[in-house]
Amino acid sequence: MQSRVQDLDPRNRLIEKVIEEIDRLNGIVRDLLRFSKPGGTGKGPVVPAELYERVLLLCRKDLESRKIWVRRELARCPAVFGDAAAVQQALLNLVINAAQAMRGGGTLTLGVAPSDRGADDVDGLWRWIRDGMPDSGSARSVVFWVRDTGEGMPPDVLAQVFHPFFTTRREGTGLGLYLVHRIAEDHGGVVLVDSQEGRGTVFYLALPAEGGGA
Repeated sequence: MQSRVQDLDPRNRLIEKVIEEIDRLNGIVRDLLRFSKPGGTGKGPVVPAELYERVLLLCRKDLESRKIWVRRELARCPAVFGDAAAVQQALLNLVINAAQAMRGGGTLTLGVAPSDRGADDVDGLWRWIRDGMPDSGSARSVVFWVRDTGEGMPPDVLAQVFHPFFTTRREGTGLGLYLVHRIAEDHGGVVLVDSQEGRGTVFYLALPAEGGGA
C-alpha cells in the first residue's frame, strides 16, 4: 500500500520529469561534442560496405528488438575519400533515425552505388543526386542510401529536417540529421531526402570517390 501511495506522489513524477530533461540535455551535449571534435584521423580511402557492417554491429540488437529487417543493396563502387569515423557516424545517425521512424517494425534498406550508374535513370533520381553535389556532379562520387518503411514526413517537417535543434521527438536533440548535413558538407558532398507520407523516407548521402575525376 505504501509503494502505491508513493507512486501517486506528484513529487515522484516531478523527479521523473527532471531525470528525463537531464537525459535530453546530456544527449545535446554529446551531439555538440561530436560536432566540435577536431578532424580526427584525417581523410583517406574508405570502403563503403565496411562502413555499413560497422554500423550494423553497433545497432543490430536495437534493430532486432524493434522487429526491423535489414535489406542490403550494395553495388560495386570505388572507395570514398573521407574521414572513416565521421562518415560512419553520419550513416549511424541515418540508421537510428530510420529505426525510430518504424515504430511497429519494418524494413531498413542500406544501399550504395557509384553516382555514374544511371543508364536506367528513368525517374531522374541519379541526376537529382549528382546535381545536388557542390561541384554539380563533375567529379565521381559514391551514393549511400538509407530507406525506411515508416510513416513518412509531411512537407513542413521535410523542409526542416537538417535544421539544428529541430526534432519531432520529445527525447530527440535535433542534432543527429544536422550532424549528417555538416559531415556531408565537410567532405564536399551532399545529403538529400525524399519522403512520402504513408510510404516511408529515404536519405541519400553522396560523397566524393577516391581519385575524384569521372
